[in-house]
Amino acid sequence: MTQLAGRTRLDTAAYFGFGDAALGEQAKPLLDDFANVIRNSHSQALITVEGFADPAGSTAFNKRLGQARADAVRDYLVGTAGLPAEQVRAVSYGEDKNRQVRPDAFGEAGQDNRRVGLIVDYAGPRTTAPTT
Repeated sequence: MTQLAGRTRLDTAAYFGFGDAALGEQAKPLLDDFANVIRNSHSQALITVEGFADPAGSTAFNKRLGQARADAVRDYLVGTAGLPAEQVRAVSYGEDKNRQVRPDAFGEAGQDNRRVGLIVDYAGPRTTAPTT
Protein backbone atom coordinates (compact mmCIF):
# COMPACT_ATOMS: atom_id res chain seq x y z
CA MET A 1 0.00 0.00 0.00
CA THR A 2 1.41 3.37 -0.97
CA GLN A 3 0.28 6.97 -0.63
CA LEU A 4 1.28 9.51 -3.24
CA ALA A 5 -0.07 13.03 -3.72
CA GLY A 6 -3.20 12.34 -1.68
CA ARG A 7 -3.93 9.03 -3.42
CA THR A 8 -3.89 5.58 -1.91
CA ARG A 9 -2.84 2.68 -4.08
CA LEU A 10 -3.40 -0.92 -3.05
CA ASP A 11 -0.98 -3.23 -4.83
CA THR A 12 -2.64 -6.55 -4.05
CA ALA A 13 -6.00 -8.19 -3.45
CA ALA A 14 -7.34 -10.89 -1.14
CA TYR A 15 -7.33 -14.30 -2.83
CA PHE A 16 -9.43 -17.36 -2.05
CA GLY A 17 -9.17 -21.11 -2.44
CA PHE A 18 -11.17 -23.03 -5.01
CA GLY A 19 -14.87 -22.94 -4.07
CA ASP A 20 -14.03 -21.18 -0.79
CA ALA A 21 -15.16 -17.89 0.71
CA ALA A 22 -13.16 -18.04 3.95
CA LEU A 23 -10.85 -15.07 4.42
CA GLY A 24 -7.27 -16.29 4.73
CA GLU A 25 -4.90 -15.12 7.45
CA GLN A 26 -2.48 -13.70 4.86
CA ALA A 27 -5.08 -11.12 3.76
CA LYS A 28 -5.83 -9.73 7.22
CA PRO A 29 -2.69 -7.55 7.69
CA LEU A 30 -3.30 -6.03 4.24
CA LEU A 31 -6.92 -5.28 5.14
CA ASP A 32 -5.86 -3.81 8.50
CA ASP A 33 -3.38 -1.52 6.72
CA PHE A 34 -6.03 -0.49 4.19
CA ALA A 35 -8.54 0.29 6.95
CA ASN A 36 -5.95 2.34 8.87
CA VAL A 37 -5.16 4.46 5.83
CA ILE A 38 -8.85 5.02 5.08
CA ARG A 39 -9.67 5.84 8.71
CA ASN A 40 -6.69 8.21 9.11
CA SER A 41 -6.58 9.90 5.70
CA HIS A 42 -10.00 9.47 4.06
CA SER A 43 -12.49 9.09 6.89
CA GLN A 44 -15.49 9.85 4.65
CA ALA A 45 -14.49 7.41 1.90
CA LEU A 46 -17.02 5.07 0.30
CA ILE A 47 -15.47 1.65 -0.31
CA THR A 48 -16.81 -1.10 -2.55
CA VAL A 49 -15.55 -4.63 -2.01
CA GLU A 50 -15.86 -6.48 -5.32
CA GLY A 51 -16.04 -10.29 -5.24
CA PHE A 52 -14.98 -12.55 -8.11
CA ALA A 53 -14.86 -16.25 -8.97
CA ASP A 54 -13.20 -18.35 -11.61
CA PRO A 55 -15.50 -19.86 -14.28
CA ALA A 56 -15.40 -23.45 -13.00
CA GLY A 57 -18.94 -23.48 -11.56
CA SER A 58 -22.31 -22.36 -12.87
CA THR A 59 -22.91 -18.65 -13.37
CA ALA A 60 -25.40 -18.57 -10.48
CA PHE A 61 -23.03 -20.44 -8.14
CA ASN A 62 -20.14 -18.13 -9.03
CA LYS A 63 -22.27 -15.04 -8.47
CA ARG A 64 -23.15 -16.31 -4.97
CA LEU A 65 -19.53 -17.30 -4.30
CA GLY A 66 -18.26 -13.87 -5.38
CA GLN A 67 -20.81 -12.26 -3.05
CA ALA A 68 -19.78 -14.51 -0.15
CA ARG A 69 -16.14 -13.53 -0.71
CA ALA A 70 -16.99 -9.83 -0.87
CA ASP A 71 -19.14 -10.16 2.27
CA ALA A 72 -16.29 -11.90 4.13
CA VAL A 73 -13.93 -9.01 3.39
CA ARG A 74 -16.59 -6.39 4.14
CA ASP A 75 -17.39 -8.09 7.44
CA TYR A 76 -13.69 -8.06 8.34
CA LEU A 77 -13.24 -4.40 7.40
CA VAL A 78 -16.27 -3.39 9.46
CA GLY A 79 -16.23 -5.89 12.32
CA THR A 80 -12.51 -6.24 12.96
CA ALA A 81 -10.72 -3.37 11.21
CA GLY A 82 -13.23 -0.78 12.43
CA LEU A 83 -14.50 0.92 9.27
CA PRO A 84 -18.06 2.30 9.51
CA ALA A 85 -20.63 -0.12 8.06
CA GLU A 86 -22.34 2.62 6.06
CA GLN A 87 -19.10 3.32 4.20
CA VAL A 88 -18.34 -0.22 3.03
CA ARG A 89 -20.49 -2.13 0.58
CA ALA A 90 -20.05 -5.50 -1.11
CA VAL A 91 -20.93 -6.59 -4.65
CA SER A 92 -20.29 -9.68 -6.74
CA TYR A 93 -19.16 -9.91 -10.33
CA GLY A 94 -18.90 -13.69 -10.12
CA GLU A 95 -17.22 -14.98 -13.26
CA ASP A 96 -17.97 -11.96 -15.49
CA LYS A 97 -15.64 -12.40 -18.45
CA ASN A 98 -14.70 -8.74 -18.70
CA ARG A 99 -13.50 -8.80 -15.06
CA GLN A 100 -11.38 -11.98 -15.13
CA VAL A 101 -7.65 -11.56 -14.64
CA ARG A 102 -6.93 -14.87 -16.39
CA PRO A 103 -9.72 -15.35 -18.96
CA ASP A 104 -11.45 -18.73 -18.65
CA ALA A 105 -8.80 -20.05 -16.23
CA PHE A 106 -9.82 -22.14 -13.24
CA GLY A 107 -8.17 -24.60 -10.89
CA GLU A 108 -4.52 -23.79 -10.23
CA ALA A 109 -4.35 -21.43 -13.23
CA GLY A 110 -7.44 -19.52 -12.08
CA GLN A 111 -6.12 -18.41 -8.68
CA ASP A 112 -5.99 -14.77 -9.79
CA ASN A 113 -9.70 -14.91 -10.70
CA ARG A 114 -10.69 -15.99 -7.16
CA ARG A 115 -10.29 -12.69 -5.43
CA VAL A 116 -11.81 -9.54 -4.03
CA GLY A 117 -10.78 -6.05 -4.99
CA LEU A 118 -11.12 -2.92 -2.90
CA ILE A 119 -12.37 0.13 -4.76
CA VAL A 120 -12.44 3.62 -3.28
CA ASP A 121 -15.54 4.97 -5.00
CA TYR A 122 -15.36 8.28 -3.19
CA ALA A 123 -12.36 9.38 -1.19
CA GLY A 124 -14.01 12.39 0.43
CA PRO A 125 -11.95 15.32 1.56
CA ARG A 126 -8.51 14.35 2.80
CA THR A 127 -8.40 14.26 6.59
CA THR A 128 -5.46 14.12 8.90
CA ALA A 129 -5.41 12.05 12.05
CA PRO A 130 -5.02 14.13 15.20
CA THR A 131 -1.55 14.09 16.67
CA THR A 132 -1.11 13.01 20.25
